[in-house]
Amino acid sequence: MKAYKIARTIYFIVGLVEIVSTALEYTEISQYSKPLLMPILIYYLIERTEGRVYKYHLFLAGALIFAWAGDVFLMWKDQTSFLIGLGSFLVMQIGYIIVFRLEINLSISEIIKSRFTYLVPYIVFGALYLYYVLPSIDQFMVIPVIAYSTCLISMSATAALRNNSVQGYREVLVGSILFVISDSLIGIRQFVTEFAFSHVYIMATYILAQFLIVQGVVRKE
Repeated sequence: MKAYKIARTIYFIVGLVEIVSTALEYTEISQYSKPLLMPILIYYLIERTEGRVYKYHLFLAGALIFAWAGDVFLMWKDQTSFLIGLGSFLVMQIGYIIVFRLEINLSISEIIKSRFTYLVPYIVFGALYLYYVLPSIDQFMVIPVIAYSTCLISMSATAALRNNSVQGYREVLVGSILFVISDSLIGIRQFVTEFAFSHVYIMATYILAQFLIVQGVVRKE
């Protein structure tokens, strides 16, 4: 069996362990399983690309490194760690936007003219989401949350604007949407209200989102 297939299997096994340990509140297991996810996915990326190094590989790997940092910092419950984790994921989202933007051969004005309908669902969702969560957020967190939410929505919108004829387009798009769902649930849990099995929903969508994005990007090769 090829190394990348082994890495893929291990990634989902560790992901399942993380989801189950989170559901059962076995934090002593989760504190080891969660930080392992992104390093395994980076190894999968390296093996899947078979030594080829393109610009978007570097941005993709860099994004995953910041995702790992975000995973680690969000394991702590204090506000400083949350802000550092949020910042790490913000950098990750920017990395993904760069990766996706490299596949769009249109200027901003051309995108607005020819593909604005792609953006409408994102604009509506973003506005409704912020309308829902902002009243529950402390004032000093308003700008960071708006900035991150804008970047998150932009990441998925950029994924939608890619060339939809390339292999992996659907994986990347679905992965980006799952990422929006995962992070939106984090915001609701963090600022509005706790809800049953929130950790399970958040981690399940996050784990699948990250894999689909990486898988979709490398499939086009």
